[in-house]
Amino acid sequence: AGVWPVDCVFPLSKILDTPGIFTNTVEDAAYVFRALSGAHDFTGSVSKNLRVGIPQNFFTDDLDAEVAAAFSAARIRIINAGYELVPLQFPAMSSVEDYFAADLPFELLTRLGRNRVKHNMDLLDPLTRRRFELVLQQNDRSFGGEQLDQLAAAADVVLRDAGVTCWIAPTVPCVAALQSDLHNTDELVLWQSRASRNTRCINAMGMTALSLPIPAKRPVGLQVVAPGGAETELLALAAMLESILHA
Repeated sequence: AGVWPVDCVFPLSKILDTPGIFTNTVEDAAYVFRALSGAHDFTGSVSKNLRVGIPQNFFTDDLDAEVAAAFSAARIRIINAGYELVPLQFPAMSSVEDYFAADLPFELLTRLGRNRVKHNMDLLDPLTRRRFELVLQQNDRSFGGEQLDQLAAAADVVLRDAGVTCWIAPTVPCVAALQSDLHNTDELVLWQSRASRNTRCINAMGMTALSLPIPAKRPVGLQVVAPGGAETELLALAAMLESILHA
């Protein structure tokens, strides 16, 4: 967040909004990044430090078997390519869950207008409607910027103490669900919260990331992460990992 302007983007979160891009390759993503940012060629940012962080908690918890197997295979490939995977122990992410469960819907409710939302509830998809229902009766709520700032500072210390800039984790802890498995809105809310668990924390910690596909029967992603401002380093590492994963 903050790397590109969001003047013409419909606002959702004043502290987290940022554009994202979908491309076929890391090279394509780097091309777009350079064009929008005026950055230099990312290939010059390849670090000789082959240390990459790997979380021991939260981001690697409660993985679907298929995701766990694909992530394990990716780790082996990365280690065999000469990289050292350094364990990371991140602080609790409860403030992120609180922000996305309550603060963010309330912020959007305030921006759209309470009466407008009430009058159009029947037009909303079930997931969005449920998230609004949880905050519709609240009259005031402070947006959790300070708590997220504290989390971001603590996460930066974790990376600094481990001596790493970039780290990896599964992008999504689960594979895509069948529609027939989501029988009601409550199950949909729980699945959506789990599916976005790892990615929303990156945004909340002020970091930057991209997702690389890992070879698997169903789509599984490898999330490659770096501190905000280290986008060129992130792209350089991701290009190396892309070639390793698909060699």
